[in-house]
Amino acid sequence: MKSGGVVRKIDSWGTLVLPQRMKRHKTPHRIGDYWTLHFDTSPRTIQSLNKILRQDPLVIRWTVLRCGSKVEDIARQGRVAIQGSDAWNAATERMDRI
Repeated sequence: MKSGGVVRKIDSWGTLVLPQRMKRHKTPHRIGDYWTLHFDTSPRTIQSLNKILRQDPLVIRWTVLRCGSKVEDIARQGRVAIQGSDAWNAATERMDRI
């Protein structure tokens, strides 16, 4: 991110039917693409991101959640996620050899 943030993970959940019809920018929507984006950044950058998302006609709804208030908490969660994915990769590599 240009404003000093770090993108940790991007997941696409695919295109799904919305739980209810939603209107955004005077346009009704029945289906949508679901995404999760894990990132670390400053509160000022989050405010800017909210402003951009609010104005984008392709974005129907979004939520920003804080994972932790201390850098140590966030780093610990990231370390667990990375170690977990390495274990998964090692296991799948072993399965490929069989």
